[in-house]
Amino acid sequence: MGSGSTGDQSIVERAKREKYPVPGILSRADLKMEKRITIDFRNITDISALHDKFNAELGFPDFYGKNTHALIDCLQSMRFPEEGMSKVVLGKEEVLVLELINFSNANMVIINSLLVAVETVNRRELDRGRKHSILLALSFKESH
Repeated sequence: MGSGSTGDQSIVERAKREKYPVPGILSRADLKMEKRITIDFRNITDISALHDKFNAELGFPDFYGKNTHALIDCLQSMRFPEEGMSKVVLGKEEVLVLELINFSNANMVIINSLLVAVETVNRRELDRGRKHSILLALSFKESH
């Protein structure tokens, strides 16, 4: 590493120099292959409501366990449609953008559960040499 550079910066600089992709770093081209789902957190007041909303939006199976581990399993399975765990299917190069509206109003149990699930799914993707499968976009909209 050169003086004053961090490990991450040197990896990115090397990738640009040698023109190879860095696992986990997304480009604008990656975002052209996205699916987007918007979830408004105004009415998600407890962990049960979070699981009900994700179940409704992503089409989890009837036996969905409504806990963080089950959420991780269903989100991970979007790349494996043969598992039948989600009606949303991601191709090898697709990403799911979850637009979370009013997420900052959610309680810490809800926030932590969702962040742990997304982080776990993305870490598994990176461990397999693939890019993130889920991106979070945070928005705020006033109630009318």
